[in-house]
Amino acid sequence: MAVCIRGDRLSLRGTFPPKPNSTKTKPHQQYLALGIYANPAGFKRAKSEAMRISGLLACKEFDWSQWLDPEPLTPSDSKKIADFLQEFELDYFTRKARTAKTETTFKDYLKSWDLFKDVNAPLNQETILLAVRSTPPDSHKRKRTCMAMRSLAKFAGIEIDLKPYQGKYSPYAAIQERDLPSDELIEEWRERIPNPAWQWAYGIIATYGIRSHELFYLDTSLLHEPPGILIVLPGAKNDNLHKVWPCLPVWWEKWKLWDVHLPECSGPDNSALGHRVSRAFNRYNIPFPPYNLRHAWAVRTAVAGLDPAIAARMMDHSLDVHTKLYHRWIGDKHFQQAWENMRFQP
Repeated sequence: MAVCIRGDRLSLRGTFPPKPNSTKTKPHQQYLALGIYANPAGFKRAKSEAMRISGLLACKEFDWSQWLDPEPLTPSDSKKIADFLQEFELDYFTRKARTAKTETTFKDYLKSWDLFKDVNAPLNQETILLAVRSTPPDSHKRKRTCMAMRSLAKFAGIEIDLKPYQGKYSPYAAIQERDLPSDELIEEWRERIPNPAWQWAYGIIATYGIRSHELFYLDTSLLHEPPGILIVLPGAKNDNLHKVWPCLPVWWEKWKLWDVHLPECSGPDNSALGHRVSRAFNRYNIPFPPYNLRHAWAVRTAVAGLDPAIAARMMDHSLDVHTKLYHRWIGDKHFQQAWENMRFQP
């Protein structure tokens, strides 16, 4: 059982029996609001309460009726949605350092908060469901909103089951194989870019399959010598350094990618940096988004016979994501190319 700060008060977080009128039937993780201020004396008292309540739970003598009346964070509370949003943000950045990654993640929360029609209304199951239902069913927006609202409800101590509303959206069905540019088309559009910096950026994304914003997290110290290894620094996505080998290697040599010309861009977070890259693609009328170069890289490595586990590590995601997301895009032209590679090897 843990003592938690919620607003200016202390709560306990642990496994408790279902509250009265709850739809759940088994003990599960919940907050128990103590109504005690978060100060040194309060922490001392909260620790004593935690020991006493743990004993009651062990003896199966715990009773919610002793605690529900003083609960300050319930759907019937008079606090506004805006109050909870402000407290949620404060709590979020108290637990996590403000970085490009966490700022990007929190912006996803903010997009969901915008769905509340009236932030001066109370936060409860009804207002949460109203916001969720305002999004298209089986969409990425609906799934993202359910995740954000679930986090907010958990923070506020509101029991709500959003699984029936989450829908069947899957990123694995978002892009079709026909949307991926061929190697020939990739080469053609690189030559059409008049700006040397964006031509280099385009070539790097195509040759190494990196995410758009990762352009601004690169260590190019190994890029000038064969085989031309690119290093993506921590902070780009998952806070871990990873190395990528070129595919196709001929592009590294043909386009002289060791001659670095990084575009002069800035942004407050990864989402903003990625948007700068997308705008450049639109400015030069490139007929596919930057991410499709990454997708094409993944399929290219599969056709070339690279072990999926190795390709997944270079793309900085799990093997499960790699196989579900990319292998479904391998079509007849890729089967033909793979067969020719095997058939005509000496």
